[in-house]
Amino acid sequence: MSTAAVLSPVEYVRRLPVEDREAVFRSLIEDVYDVNGRVRAIPLHDAAGRPLGMLLPPNAEEARWQAMLAEMPPNVREVMTRPSPPDFDPSQCLTDDQMEQLRREVYGQSP
Repeated sequence: MSTAAVLSPVEYVRRLPVEDREAVFRSLIEDVYDVNGRVRAIPLHDAAGRPLGMLLPPNAEEARWQAMLAEMPPNVREVMTRPSPPDFDPSQCLTDDQMEQLRREVYGQSP
């Protein structure tokens, strides 16, 4: 009879070389996609249920954008799908901080 301790799956994977852990991770991500699909963001949580972030499959943003476009009135959709002008300068756009400041000014607080 063996007296060796039985490792949990997590402990086992953590003891693997980095290359093998990465292969396990890629395989698990594929499993998550198979279960949840590849067209929406998938929330990730740690073992205690605290949010870690979002897994964003490559097609998720495109699918979200297409769904939003489908709900827009035709005149708005036409404007939103126009190509950017050749002289478009993204540095002239509002930053996230500026948008948050506008929200506070308009709504009195962060939404």
